[in-house]
Amino acid sequence: MRVGGEAKGVGSANLSDFGRERIAALRERWLELCHWDPALPPDNVPEMVDEVIEAVAGSMQSPQPLGWGLDPAVEAVIERFAGVGDSPVITSAQLVCLREAFDQVLIRELPESEQLEGMRRLTMITQRAMIADTEEAVRRLEAAALTDPLTGLFNRRAFQQDLDRARAHHERVDEPYSVAMIDLVGLKAINDRDGHSAGDESLRAIGDAIRQAVRADDRGYRIGGDEFALILPNTVLPDPGALVRRLGAAGAPPITIGVASVPGDPIDRLLEVADQRLYAARREPRNAAKDARTGHRGQNGG
Repeated sequence: MRVGGEAKGVGSANLSDFGRERIAALRERWLELCHWDPALPPDNVPEMVDEVIEAVAGSMQSPQPLGWGLDPAVEAVIERFAGVGDSPVITSAQLVCLREAFDQVLIRELPESEQLEGMRRLTMITQRAMIADTEEAVRRLEAAALTDPLTGLFNRRAFQQDLDRARAHHERVDEPYSVAMIDLVGLKAINDRDGHSAGDESLRAIGDAIRQAVRADDRGYRIGGDEFALILPNTVLPDPGALVRRLGAAGAPPITIGVASVPGDPIDRLLEVADQRLYAARREPRNAAKDARTGHRGQNGG
């Protein structure tokens, strides 16, 4: 409610003794409502029950945040609440039940003159919480859509998006960049000899090595079964040898690498050039002795 033009907390005199008893009553009513809500499974139990109740109650006692946004304290709790929830649909239904629990246990105890303002404020808090939960769910879905589940690297879709951005950035500010195409050597033989779990371990080892070996601004991708890639901003690699050695030192299994850079290589054929060099590295006889010693090959010739 507003007193002298300043947004105040709702029923602060009535809520000043907000303690364990009232939390217990809200907790019991919230769980009961969640149990009977047709939008929720019968055995559903919200996470972080007391923490969410205390955050919402505290927000109701505080002045309305500027711009009618969500109280930062509530937002922080809701972000965690959304992170442990089963789905945005379930979390939103739980928040609806929470609003009803507050109405039954708390709002109806307020003086009649404050009940409308209390319900309006409570509705605002829970609606903003639902928005925060939905935003968190969208972030998780977007991250999952761009991530390879086996290695934790970015996937082919992310690679194509970032490649387009790198090209646009180069055309705008003329900053160089390189693309490295990487193959795991002998994945089929590993699978045939030791089983697919061993092959998966080799793929994960490349993912781990890429994360350890590259700079903070570099990005690594798994773009196919045994195919990986790197986008290296502000870099021209005349020879991928140093990159090969860094990956090997970080624990990568035998790999083959081909690199193309701008400037130096045609920007509209960058992947094609990198792939050609990758295939050349596989075939080139002069790599055989080095490959026998290190298990890694790199090629960046014409």
